[in-house]
Amino acid sequence: MLNVSCRRSLAGTRFRHSANRICPAIIGALAIALLLAPDSASATALPATIKENMTLMAAGDPYTGGAVTIESGVTVMMKPDVIVEVSSLTVNGTLKAEGTAGEPVLFSKGEKAGSWTGIVFNTGSGESVLNCAEVR
Repeated sequence: MLNVSCRRSLAGTRFRHSANRICPAIIGALAIALLLAPDSASATALPATIKENMTLMAAGDPYTGGAVTIESGVTVMMKPDVIVEVSSLTVNGTLKAEGTAGEPVLFSKGEKAGSWTGIVFNTGSGESVLNCAEVR
């Protein structure tokens, strides 16, 4: 293990080896970098128009997009604990959002989706199910 202590100089911070402690500035900087790092690598972008059947699993969270439409004849299944962050969702086909009490499906605008206009169920979406789902 490398232990470092801090000493200030006019040129900035310098670090020298020490046998007994780690510089708090290094720990603080690493903690801040980890907390502020974007988590977009794990996000899954939804297409504007979903044209084929699909199943969304929590491992792909969050599912992001703008105005998303599920085409007529298409079924989108959402498993427990799925997070969907879109500006709107229009259902012309079938949406089966089936969460559990402990792991609901969550619909929200997210940080990048713009204003949230909600979920619209049009003619042809009669087989849709929202079970243990939260809409924010």
